[in-house]
Amino acid sequence: MNRLSEEAKIISTRVPPSLPSFSVRELFDSIKGDSPRISSKLRTLLRNERKVLTEHDLGVSHEFLSLNVLHNRLDKLDRETSRLAKFIKTVLDMNLHVEFKHHCVKSRDGNDDSIFIVHAKTDAVFPKYYQQKKPDDMDFFRGFSFRVNSTRRRRKKEIMSSPCQETESEGAAKDVLMIKLKFLPYMVRTFIIRNGLSTLRRQGVENFQMFASNLMRKWNITPLAQKKWSNYFHSWAYYASEKQFGTNDYLDYLSEFESKYDWNSSFEQAFESYKFRALVLVVGEDSSCCEFASELASELDSFFLKTSKKLNPDAAARARSVFGKGLVCFCKLTDGVGKVRRLLPKYKDQIFTIFMGCSNDDILKICEGKTQKVKKRAKGMLNSWRKTDFARICDLPLSFLGVIKAEKDGSNNCKFSSLLENLRDFSKNLPNHSNIPGVFVFFPVIPGAGKSTLCVIPQEKTQFVITKSAQHRSFITICSDSTRGKYYTHLRQLKCDDPNSIMIADKNAPPSVWETIQTICTSSRSVPIPVVPDKLALITTKIEGRTKVFEEHANATSVSHFYPFSLHFLAVCLRRVLRRKESTHVGRLDEGTVDCCMVVIKFFSLYRNLTANSLRNKLTNMSELVGNVNALIEVPFFQIESLDTAELPQSLADIISSSLRLQVSKQQ
Repeated sequence: MNRLSEEAKIISTRVPPSLPSFSVRELFDSIKGDSPRISSKLRTLLRNERKVLTEHDLGVSHEFLSLNVLHNRLDKLDRETSRLAKFIKTVLDMNLHVEFKHHCVKSRDGNDDSIFIVHAKTDAVFPKYYQQKKPDDMDFFRGFSFRVNSTRRRRKKEIMSSPCQETESEGAAKDVLMIKLKFLPYMVRTFIIRNGLSTLRRQGVENFQMFASNLMRKWNITPLAQKKWSNYFHSWAYYASEKQFGTNDYLDYLSEFESKYDWNSSFEQAFESYKFRALVLVVGEDSSCCEFASELASELDSFFLKTSKKLNPDAAARARSVFGKGLVCFCKLTDGVGKVRRLLPKYKDQIFTIFMGCSNDDILKICEGKTQKVKKRAKGMLNSWRKTDFARICDLPLSFLGVIKAEKDGSNNCKFSSLLENLRDFSKNLPNHSNIPGVFVFFPVIPGAGKSTLCVIPQEKTQFVITKSAQHRSFITICSDSTRGKYYTHLRQLKCDDPNSIMIADKNAPPSVWETIQTICTSSRSVPIPVVPDKLALITTKIEGRTKVFEEHANATSVSHFYPFSLHFLAVCLRRVLRRKESTHVGRLDEGTVDCCMVVIKFFSLYRNLTANSLRNKLTNMSELVGNVNALIEVPFFQIESLDTAELPQSLADIISSSLRLQVSKQQ
């Protein structure tokens, strides 16, 4: 990097003095806050500099301005100039939407030189250019310029810079004159912070973290650096979610955030201000109670729900998770207490309930002018709420809203501040999650691979399988076939409640759910541990063609598709499924199901167009990103040491291949 900087300084000194050379930053610093003077001064500067340059459009019929003539003049010179000539010819031949501008300038020796400015007008030109680009061709930049001297044909020494990327051709030189450097802080600021604002606003903190993680992996950032940046993105997400700004003014808020962020802090220290963990229920009938609940959530920096209809175990688990911020929910009195009571078995000790305007006089005042039936129903609902066993209860009159407004106006009344202090004290007394990372074991395989057998290992033997720290954690095994409702939603609730647990997901996990698993692990600070068959089963299989289903004669078209598992592995899985006696499998995938084999084929096809190496790499990257460890486990599948000694019968291989072709046709 030091060498690049030195060479950049040398190259910058060769910029001709006739080019515009003034500092806009100095202009703005000298005239602070006076917009009319700034505009006038800038206009004058540009006008004066403009006198030096004479711009010509490409439409002018001047031989030197013809790009074809320019190409002929530049070609057959030094290597870099020839590359530039070829770039111009390629752009012309492909008719790309690229703008060329020409400026005539005077060189130091008084000769006429030309400066050409190249500007790509749309992003669409880049993939078109790179599709036909050869290893030794010039890279395409958004905008750059080059100078053509009318008298000097060749410099004595070429100025060469460091390579931006190695070429693949043996004879091509590795050094190039022009490079483009994008430093990581710039990429983070532009592509994650700015472009990720819409994801943060629409989908929340966890999805923003996933968005950032995917980009970091795409840029090949080391797992250690990704771990460091993850703290930064989490902190920024929580900070930005409470602010109202857009892509036009995000830099001001980012600057304020970075001035407070401590790069040397641990994850827990970075979230010291987001430690509220309690569940607060504001019960009332008047609409002003909802405004009070919203104000309370804002002061506590917690999640807010406008109605108890959205209060479910998943919302409570997220609020109480490692990165949760607690929850404030407005519960309308007449909506009933049923939703809340479903949370009591698990969250009874964590609920702080505020009855606002729920005295008999307040209820009568709210129901004034309504029928006797409505009044009776309101009193009955209130009794149901009062009889519910909450950890802490607080009664406030409707007049308390005036107290909040008075405190904001500078009144000495501190009742609202006292309430906030009581809530924070209640939250501090709740048990904290352990700092020990959790474990999430999953199986990216197909039915019949033997995952359920691995999952029934007695708990007392897990110390031989995992680590000695397992004895300090709870051990959870969840079978998908015996789980009601959405399986991964249920897992997320359990993992948020007990983030340092060892959880084994007894379910086939194809690539479509890996992102969901990573989200669960990120939100619960757990390490994802994928379990796959060993190298004898994890072999890329290539199948040629697909079956034409709707033709009288089934033919195969010239299409190829590949899978990360061997046909031997698939054949064994099919045999195991067929050997299950009828009604013995919880998910009914046994010999009693007519198309059980095609169900296995469908699962196998979920890994289509994924090679064995890419499957290993994706799963390894997932573990390294979240847990900073390579946690991929390969389990022996075959008893033999080589598949060469056990060839698959040709008839069986043909049937399995035909089934895969048929499945591809049905999916397409």
